Parts: sequence; structure tokens; C-alpha cells
Amino acid sequence: MRLRGGPGRVWHRARRALRGKRAWVWGAGLLAALGAAPLALSAYHVALGLALLADVALASAWALFSGPTRYLSLAAAAFFGVGAYTTALLGARVAWPAPVLAGALAGGLLALPVGLLALRLRGPYFAILTFGLSELVRHAVIWYESRVTGTVGRVLLLPLERRTLYWGLLLIAALAVAAAILLRRSRWGLALVAIGGDEERAEVLGVRPTGVKIAVFALSAALMGATGAAIAPRWTYIDPHIAFNPLISFQVIIMALLGGVGRPAGPVVGALVLGLLSELFLIQFRYVYMIVLGAVLILVVLGLPHGITGWQAEERTEDVVRRLRWAIARRIPRRYAMRRQHQLFIGGEWRDAPDGRTFPDVTPATGEAFTRIPAADAATARAAMEAAERARPEWGDLQPAVRAGIVLKAAQIWERRREDLAEMLITETGAVTAKAGFEVGYCLDLIRQAASLTYQASGEVAPSNVSGKINYFMRKPVGVVSVISPWNFPYLLTLRAVAPALALGNAVVLKPSEETPLAGGLLVAEVFEEAGVPPGVLNVITCARADVEAVGDVLVTHPAVGVVSFTGSTATGRALAEKAGRHLKRIVLELGGKSPLIVLEDADLDLAVSAAAFGGFFHQGQICMAATRILVEHPLADALASQLVEKLGTLKMGDPRDPRTAIGPITSPTQLAKVRAHVEDAVAKGAKVLTGGRSRGPYFEPTLLTGVTPEMRCYHEETFGPVVVLIPVKNADEAVRLANDTTYGLSAAIITGDPERGMALAERIQSGIVHVNDSTVHDEPHAPFGGIKGSGLGRHGGRAAPEAFTELRWLSLQTERRHYPFDA
Repeated sequence: MRLRGGPGRVWHRARRALRGKRAWVWGAGLLAALGAAPLALSAYHVALGLALLADVALASAWALFSGPTRYLSLAAAAFFGVGAYTTALLGARVAWPAPVLAGALAGGLLALPVGLLALRLRGPYFAILTFGLSELVRHAVIWYESRVTGTVGRVLLLPLERRTLYWGLLLIAALAVAAAILLRRSRWGLALVAIGGDEERAEVLGVRPTGVKIAVFALSAALMGATGAAIAPRWTYIDPHIAFNPLISFQVIIMALLGGVGRPAGPVVGALVLGLLSELFLIQFRYVYMIVLGAVLILVVLGLPHGITGWQAEERTEDVVRRLRWAIARRIPRRYAMRRQHQLFIGGEWRDAPDGRTFPDVTPATGEAFTRIPAADAATARAAMEAAERARPEWGDLQPAVRAGIVLKAAQIWERRREDLAEMLITETGAVTAKAGFEVGYCLDLIRQAASLTYQASGEVAPSNVSGKINYFMRKPVGVVSVISPWNFPYLLTLRAVAPALALGNAVVLKPSEETPLAGGLLVAEVFEEAGVPPGVLNVITCARADVEAVGDVLVTHPAVGVVSFTGSTATGRALAEKAGRHLKRIVLELGGKSPLIVLEDADLDLAVSAAAFGGFFHQGQICMAATRILVEHPLADALASQLVEKLGTLKMGDPRDPRTAIGPITSPTQLAKVRAHVEDAVAKGAKVLTGGRSRGPYFEPTLLTGVTPEMRCYHEETFGPVVVLIPVKNADEAVRLANDTTYGLSAAIITGDPERGMALAERIQSGIVHVNDSTVHDEPHAPFGGIKGSGLGRHGGRAAPEAFTELRWLSLQTERRHYPFDA
């Protein structure tokens, strides 16, 4: 029913795997050939090989960090020298190759303080500081040798053959090259390149720049230290001027840049070319060697900016950032990420869309499509309606206990799959882990509460003025309920309608947002299918943006529809209400909001700051109840603004899968553009940004504005993003007046030290929901949720559900003969 990939994809993966294995086989063969070379070469060529392998190891180790990050490190001499001196100190005391391991450890440990000091800087400052620290190490060793040990240098007389040294350096060089290859293919490698392009953007994408930089810098230093330790026995005498020669740092840089740092092979090629040139010039033209070295450096900088191996264009930072985003997003559950295509759920069957049409499902953190979704059309919607119409009579006639049992089974399945379901919220909506966990947990309670509704569609027996008549007022299922759900809380705002409608005996046709077709629809279908919902009782259709109007028209106007439940923008809700009215269809609307948070002079300031931060910025402010307007009495205004700015500064923005992240990506580029436009409009008209105000990739900083006036868009319009306006008011009466100065009326909140006064003010606020001493963002499954004015019609939740999804019918029984006026 769901394929993981066609034959072409399988063949492509097989070829790619074979190519990867072939490359490693060739590498192993080359390593074996190089390992056997000393057995056939002369002593001179073995010595030359030693020098070349040391150059390869040093250049590859340097490029491991400095290549992708573009941090020009001049500390190679320090790490190399520490390794060499480790051999000088330990070579005669411990068995080989222990000094090499100790040299690697010494280089890595030295890199930690150097990294902590230097990696805060960039450009010439980083280069100067690493050179200074390298010189500091050199002179510290000179001082120690001359003042403490009383020596100038040390004699090395280790009984090691050149072949042994050769093999050791060959292993270190191979490790350096392998590390470069593996790092390049990993998330860390992508992170380093992203850091080199734009460190701030890399951090927003979930990379921890400091940790990544120090770790790879230490690995690079450890390889250089091991190289110094391994080559040191070649010398019979070593002193600080030899081991810590600054020329080593410059030679390493020239070798890496000459070959090209964009590819693992680049430093190898550069080391071999410059090493052989050095050998030639030191023998034939030793007095012009430094001139040649300088000329090579100039040639590299001016003529070969990407090095010898850089004939292919370097990968753009934007491409690397895209790959990094995708690497982060690859933690998407494999069952969804690897599917080639999902299917619609109609009449109890999974089926493809007409002509196999699909559209991409995009994860906000990366902007990349991670799977494809079937694109239904109007004909498909009509088929779903017909399936629901066929299924509804039998489902509505089932005993309440049977329907409740199926809904409770769905709750059990939901609980079992909660981790998987939360992961999809992060992937498809950009929800941070806290929001994803909250929504999935809330929906578990919501489904369980819905199961109890099977017994709550109760009626009453009423008296009659007619003798012998008994009146029965009864609630019956409306038949078919159309549910059109949004993208911001796809599980919650879908199940809030679907679960009660099913429990009350209706069949449902669900169309989720095209932004969240899995979380808002197809996963819900999977859960209820497994729970045992009969075929046709729940139908889920997904469609591309281009087909939304045509599909939506069927869901509102089809003759089978009894009730339409829509959650979304006020503009769309108004259009659907007009259409429903023309066809005499009942409609339940939960629309936009511009929720005020009133903070009175006697309020608990800490509570007010917490309520404002949560209410305004939870899920990036993409909530209809978001506290987008803070109306604070003047005496508290400055303190509230100051503490709220400080609070927002602690909210981490970045990878939504990082549990520490509080601000994730905006769900869609369209929504991000709207948020940006609202802020730019306000600033252009005189508003002041107290904090935030900028977008970074798909993210928008938590933003607090002041000086906002009615002519600005963010004053009246729903921004639906992490943007809050703070408006000082003279007194509570002005706060109530401004709270009501909106076309919306969904949620509001009042923070005060006087609960009775707060409740009195709550009655004056034109809003469907008002919370005293709490945030505007609060909901409970059994509470009647809905707004007034432009925020909607009708209610969801608790006792409001039977009113929304059943028909109140009047049945009467005449128990004795009634006489009519026409009777004789």
C-alpha cells in the first residue's frame, strides 16, 4: 500500500553504495602499496617518503579545521613542537609508539585552552592570536630548558629503523585523510562549512559553534602532535628553535592552500607538490628556497584561489546551509521520510489521488520536501462524501458503548505512538519539543473526553398543554461533518472536531491544511483505522494549494453535509460562512484573534512577565489566542518592558529538536513574509523595536514593539508570529476600551492582585474567553472554546460538542384521543 521507493531509486542507492565501497577498497589498496614501498626503496627514498608523509599529515590535519571554517590558524608549529618534545622527553623511557600517542594527547590538550581563547575571534585577529600563542609556547619551552633543566636542546638516540617511522607516519597521514573524508560527509562537516559562511545562521540551524569548533580544532591539533612525535626520532638533536619553528606553520598553510582545502585530496596534493619542490630547491638552489616559497604563496593567493584541486567551483554557503538543514531534518521518522508516496483514506481504503498527483510536504526548519502527499481534486472530495453518507446510518445506530470503546481504543493507540506523533509535529510544523509534547498529550485527554460524549447526547421529557401528550426533545447525529483544519496545532484543532463528531455518531470527511497533511490528517486516519472505525466513517483527503478552493467548495455545499467545522483565518471563515448560508448549512467557525493581556498596577510583575512571554511567543506566536497586545498601566510599563526584554533574551532560537530551544521556525515562507511585513510597516511608521525585529533564515526573532498606533498593521491585523506590542494605559478603563478596540474577540487575560476586580473587568471585555491571573493561551478539552465578533461562530469542547454536532429534534407521543377543531 505504501512503497519505500521504486526500482530506479533502489538501483540508484545500490550504485551509490557500490561507489562508496569501491572508493574505500581503492584507498585500502593504495595504503597497502605505500606500506610495502619501504621494502623495495632505497634509504634516500624512504627518508624522502618520511618527509612527504609528515607534510601530508600536517597539511591534512590543518585543513581539517581551518579549511571549512576559514579560520587561518598559525598554531601548527606549537602543536607539532609539543609532539616532538613529547618524544624527546619520553622516547627513552617508554616503548614505541607510546610517545606518539602521548604527543597526540599533548597536542589535543594544548588545543583546548588555545581554542577557548582564540576561537572567539575571526579573520586577522584569530591568525595573530594563534601565532602569538604559538610563540608563547616556544619561548616558554626555551625558558624552561635554559632556566630549569640547564640545557639548550636534547639528544635523541632512539633505536628505531626508518621503516618503522615511515609506517607510523603513513598511519597518521591515513588517519588525517580519512578523518577529512568522514568529517566532510557528516553533519559536523556541514556545520563547519556553515560556520565558515555565517556563524550566526549556523547557530540558528541548531549547530553549537563553540563546541564544534573546539572539538575539531582539538582533533586537528592531536594529529599534528602525533606527526611531530612520530617524525622526531629522525633527528638526533632537538631544541625549541627546531621543534617550534614558525616556518612550519606557514609551510603547512601554503601546502594546504596550494592543493585546495575544499576537498580531502587537496592538502595531500599540495603537500606532495611543495614537498618535492622543497627537496629540489634545497638541494639545487638552497639560497633561493625562501624566495621560491614566497613566490608559491603569491601564486596560490592570486592565481589558484581554490588550489590545484579546486578546478570545480566550491560549494556555495547557501547550498551547504541547505544540506545542513536537511541533515538536521533527517531525524524525521524513517517511516515517513522514506515513503515515496502516501495515500488518501476513503471508504476504509487507502487509495492514490487521481492520475497519481502529489505535492511536496516541506519541513519548515530546512525548506526541503521530506515526502510527497496525494493531491485530491473535487471529484475525490465527492467520493469521500458519498462514502461518509453510506456509512453514517449504521455508525449512528451503534450503541454508545461500542462507539465509546472504539474512541477509547484510539486513545490507547495515540498514547502508544505519542513519541512518533510528536516527532512529526516537529518535522511538519517546526514545533519545538515542548510544544510537540504538550499538543500530543493534550490530544490524548481530548480523545478520552470525547469518548464520554457518546452518553451525553441526552434529551429531556417536557410537559405539554395538550392532554395526553408527552414531548421528547432528543439529540441525533447531524449525519456527515466536514472538518477543515489548520496548520498551527494540526492534531489538536483536527481532533477537537473529529473525535467528538465521531463519538456522537456522525461520519466525518476531514481535509487538513496543505502545510500539515500528515499531522493534520493522514496520521489521524491511521490511528482511527487501527482502532476499528468502520469503513467510510472517517475519510481523509489531502490536496495541493491550487485545489483548496474546489475541494473546500465540495466540503461545504455537498448535499450530505450536515455541519461544517472550520478553523483558520477570519477572511476564509467569512467566505465559507457566506457559502454555507447560501446552502443552508450549519457551520462552526474558530477564526483569528488579537488577544489582549491587561496588566494592572497591582499585578505580580513576575507573573505578568511569564504570562506575556508564554502567551505571546509559545509556538512562535502562531496561536489564535496569542497575547499580541500587552496593555499595561503606566506605573508598571517600564519595569514590565525591561524584564520582558530580558526574558526574551533567554529564549533560545534554533533547531526545534533541541530540547533547549524555545523559538522554532515559522511554519511557511508566506507566513514569515507577513510577520516581516508587519514589523517593517510598524517601524516605518514610528514604532520602536525593544528587542528582536529580524528574520534569520526561516526563523524570526522574538520581537517586542512599543509606540504602536492604530494606523499600523500590527495594531489591528493578526500577525500570527513572534511579535507583541506593548501599550501603556492610564487606567483599567482605558485598558478595557483598547482591549475591545478590535474586530476580534477570542481570548483575553487580566493580571491583577485583586481577583474580584479582575473578574469584574473580565465581564466588560468583548471576548469569548477571559482568564484572570493567567495567560491568554489556555484551553481544556471539556471547556467551551470559541470567540465572538470576527473570531468565530459556535463553540467546541465539553457540552458545546453535542450542540455543534447533533440536531435537536422534537418528538411527541399522543397517548389519548385528541379532538381537533375540525372534528364534528
